Amino acid sequence: MKTEALPQAAWGEADFAREVGRCGLRPDTFETLIESHRTIARSPGLRLLAQTTCATLFGREEVPPPALPRVAPALKLESGLLHAVALLFRLPRLRSEHARRGIPEAVTRATLEDLERWMDAFAEANGKPGLSEAAWLARHFQGRLLAVGRLQFEWTLFKLPYRVFRHGDDGTPLVMATSGMDCDARGWPADSAPAWQSVLREGDDGWEGHPVDPDKGCLRREPTFLSRDEWQPVLAPGDRVLAVHIPKGGRLPPEAVADSFRDAARLFPQWFPEHRLHAMTCASWMLDPQLKDHLPHGSNLLAFQRHFLPVPIPGATDEQLFERVLGGQRTLPENATSLQRAVLEHVRCGGAWRMGGGIRLPDAPF
Repeated sequence: MKTEALPQAAWGEADFAREVGRCGLRPDTFETLIESHRTIARSPGLRLLAQTTCATLFGREEVPPPALPRVAPALKLESGLLHAVALLFRLPRLRSEHARRGIPEAVTRATLEDLERWMDAFAEANGKPGLSEAAWLARHFQGRLLAVGRLQFEWTLFKLPYRVFRHGDDGTPLVMATSGMDCDARGWPADSAPAWQSVLREGDDGWEGHPVDPDKGCLRREPTFLSRDEWQPVLAPGDRVLAVHIPKGGRLPPEAVADSFRDAARLFPQWFPEHRLHAMTCASWMLDPQLKDHLPHGSNLLAFQRHFLPVPIPGATDEQLFERVLGGQRTLPENATSLQRAVLEHVRCGGAWRMGGGIRLPDAPF
């Protein structure tokens, strides 16, 4: 496992201010970070914690870091601000890596806007400056995640229990579950008392298994056979994919979303020629197929859904939906939106929401 030490010698206040100044932060955010850096520089204990935080954040790949070091109250610095400064210590290495790969400065800057977004979210929730998402932001500073237009894309490995096949004549894709997925009678993943279990059999002549219904987003219990003469496998667990993330930032205009997908499919293979892009994947409350029953066909959210082949996610819950749509509450706020009303009405009628998954092949049509 690699580790990274804090590059102390190159990080006087002037160097730090120059690097952070290139991130396009608001003046208040910039000053908060500069003052936090000064506080760390004056304290041997905080310098050691910052160095430990760097090693924790950047000492592993593809694995969420463990709990980050906390600052003792006596040191008079919010832990999240130390974490933010530790992230920023990696800026020179990140910029050097981006330049080597030909990634424009504008993409670097747009990617790092997430730092301010999450600092704003912390301040709104806690009434003071700080950061609680340093572990998430580590992937930005590692260079694994980039903002391309309205969306963010992160290199990762495909971990969902599905395989994707493409028809040789017309290119139609089809998703099949791998063996061992417990399902309820309707074809949704079952946490307990499953009604049946998926099986995917591979033989010399083809594959037989349970496909995902492209309209409902659940598994079909009736098996389907795919002939090797007609179908080609294009995605399997362990393949390299781009995970799609939707940063907080308002609307999802269909044109902007389409441009992001189009540009990412073109640019990532250029920037990272060592990786083969098999697909783009997403897991989000926005991909719950049930939203189609509650939103108008022309809504931006449903337009976003249509970019993906739907797949159910084992163990999915409604937690993200309620957090993003209702701020974690289960009651209607004043001046509730139509979406908020639809979410609670669905539950009142006995329905249950769940995070949905989606797969998009790089050359899928728009």
